[in-house]
Amino acid sequence: ETIDLEELKQHKAVVIGGHERWQQRMKEYLPNFIFIHPDQLNFDTRILEGVDTIFVYPNYLNHSMYYRVMNAIEGKNVKIVYLNQQNEEIVLGEIQRALSK
Repeated sequence: ETIDLEELKQHKAVVIGGHERWQQRMKEYLPNFIFIHPDQLNFDTRILEGVDTIFVYPNYLNHSMYYRVMNAIEGKNVKIVYLNQQNEEIVLGEIQRALSK
């Protein structure tokens, strides 16, 4: 599978969860994405407005953060995609497939 980074850069989405180093690596590939670190529990939920897709990395995410995000998007038409890999290429492929649907 070929990953079209230029196409991915056209999208605005949110990624919650994931270790800080993993998030930093992913930010290089996805500069238009908003990354929320699991320790940022008091983030402004308005950053979720206008976002079509939220990617959740549950392996490195606390329950409080997860429920805060889910409550903020309740009743809105937002697609939730769960990421279960750390490998950047696999994750980018999953993101590309999710955004092309």
